[in-house]
Amino acid sequence: MKKLVMALFLAALVAAAPAQGKELLGAQLCGPNGCATQHSNSVLEGPGGAFGGPVAAPAKPGPWFRGYLLAGDHGKVVGKLLFYYVPGADQIVSPGRFGQVTAWTRPEGKLAKIIAALAKRVDPYAAPRLTQVTVNGVVADDPQSYLRLWTLDTKATGYPDGAGSQQVVFFSEPASP
Repeated sequence: MKKLVMALFLAALVAAAPAQGKELLGAQLCGPNGCATQHSNSVLEGPGGAFGGPVAAPAKPGPWFRGYLLAGDHGKVVGKLLFYYVPGADQIVSPGRFGQVTAWTRPEGKLAKIIAALAKRVDPYAAPRLTQVTVNGVVADDPQSYLRLWTLDTKATGYPDGAGSQQVVFFSEPASP
C-alpha cells in the first residue's frame, strides 16, 4: 500500500505543470456599442507596472472608455484588471478599491500604442452625466453643476487638513471615471 501511495504521489508531481507567473496578455477598451480587444505576445508593463507613467492631475470630464488589462497564463486570459481611459487628456485611471489610492497616469510604451489603436476601433462613452451628488450624505440640488469642480483651472497650493472639509460623492450611470 505504501508503494502505491508513493507511486501515485510521484506521478502527481511529474504530471503537475510548473507554476508560471501571471502575465499581461493584452488590453480591451469598451464603449456603449461594444468592445475591442488586442492581444500582445510581449510583456506590456515597464519597471513601474502597467500604469507606471507619471502621475497626473485628474482628467477633466469628457468622452471615455472602460478598459481592461488582460491577465493570464500561457496565452489564456484568467482575469481582467479594470481601468478607465479619457482619450482627450490621454489619461488612465485605475479605480482605487479596498483602500487603494486612485491615481491618474498617462499610458506609456507598448501599452500606450495598444490603447491608442483600440480607441480607433470603438466609440467612447459620452462625457459623464451625473445622476446624483451627495455632500456629507445629503443629496445636492443640480448634480450637473458639480462637474465644474474639474474645470476650475486653479492649482491646489496646500493639502486639506479636514477642518471644514466636506465629503462629495458623485454618481453616474454607467459608472465612469
